[in-house]
Amino acid sequence: MKGIKMAKKKIKHVKWSKAEVSQLKKMFPSMSTAKVAAKLKRPEKSVTQKAFNVGIKKTVKYLKSAGLRLK
Repeated sequence: MKGIKMAKKKIKHVKWSKAEVSQLKKMFPSMSTAKVAAKLKRPEKSVTQKAFNVGIKKTVKYLKSAGLRLK
């Protein structure tokens, strides 16, 4: 298969507005990532990465309600 080049998928990077980051900070700790992503019209992976970059985590109360076992 020498000489055959595969087309690379272009990734569209859309900057986060201050309003979106503010909404993320309010919703992310106590709402599922899928719901936050849907409300912000962003991919889940993008929401997860931005939350990590900004330092936002899920609350213990949310994690327990989601059925996750905590130490």
